[in-house]
Amino acid sequence: MAWKALKYLVVSGIVLASVVYASRYAYFNYYMEYQAKNLVRDYLKDPQSAVFRNIDSRHQVFCGEVNSRNSFGGMVGFSRFIALPRDSRVLLEEEFESRNAGELFEQSWRLTCEPA
Repeated sequence: MAWKALKYLVVSGIVLASVVYASRYAYFNYYMEYQAKNLVRDYLKDPQSAVFRNIDSRHQVFCGEVNSRNSFGGMVGFSRFIALPRDSRVLLEEEFESRNAGELFEQSWRLTCEPA
């Protein structure tokens, strides 16, 4: 009888640990990605038109591409971004290029977003 109770406790512990791990995984992957997208949208002229692709997360940093409409209503083309939701920071490729600092963004992209 004691073995049966012990088995039950072990299985219950494993199930509980799995549920806790799954909820943390879901929080990070879905909620943090949602936060990252909202941070990027804050920098766009037409946030509702934002189309995201190739989003990847590494160490609580989200890298990806976004396309949205400009002031004239045309889509501008995909531009890369690096978003840090915990720090509420976003680096947009087009902002660096407009300041003639495209190489700085390129270095940040290579260090943060590309596999080692």
